[in-house]
Amino acid sequence: MSDLSLEDIDEKIAGLGEPLAEFAVRGRVLVRNLMIAPGLFLLGAAIVFVAFWGHAFNHFHIVAIGISLILMGVMLSVRALRNRGLRVLIFPEGLVRLWRGDGQALFWDEVDKIWRKKTEGHWARAWQGALIVKVQRNDGSTIEFDDSLPHLEKLSDILQRETLPHLLPGAIETYTSGRSLDFGKLRVDRAGLRNDTEAIRWSDIQEIRVGEDQLSVYKKGKWSRWCQTPVAEIPNPHVLRALLVQSAPIRVTNQ
Repeated sequence: MSDLSLEDIDEKIAGLGEPLAEFAVRGRVLVRNLMIAPGLFLLGAAIVFVAFWGHAFNHFHIVAIGISLILMGVMLSVRALRNRGLRVLIFPEGLVRLWRGDGQALFWDEVDKIWRKKTEGHWARAWQGALIVKVQRNDGSTIEFDDSLPHLEKLSDILQRETLPHLLPGAIETYTSGRSLDFGKLRVDRAGLRNDTEAIRWSDIQEIRVGEDQLSVYKKGKWSRWCQTPVAEIPNPHVLRALLVQSAPIRVTNQ
């Protein structure tokens, strides 16, 4: 990922032409988050105040709800302010991330891995957002986006669509040569699949279902799944699905 100086940013962007798309933390989204956060804080504070004023502090769950709302309000405010001014510009060759006067350029053919993770739990969502997209470059450097950036789902789709033509040919070449490919919790080769504990041959697989959150492998003659893997733990899930559809001798469906 290339760091750009302030002087380089305008020159680089001008050389790339008009962006195909732009994602930015500003306007109504920023104002909305900054309005919701104090609301959560005040509601939580009111609950705690009423609980203590009414001598209901023995009901710990009521106090806990109030404290939780206070902390969630603080976390949401921090996250909104932390990403204020963030802009992501999409060009045919890649993207440019602009934030606090600094810029980073990422070209599609530099991307090595993409993770797409939906966070679970109220605390994680307040601090990190409901969706996180992490991109790793060939040199190991990374960049993350959370859903304080509006339309993150659309940006995730663009990242997967634009990087697939660069990542898939190498994956297919590795597969057809008989070597193994590492997709985190799963390894794939011409013999079949392997997870952390066991392996299964292609001839024993009934179907693979790829969903937004889970990848499920079904074994022939069994009602239960052979394995179920969270998509969030699979680097390049879009490459894995395309590889299975094009090269694996089994049925792959959407879940």
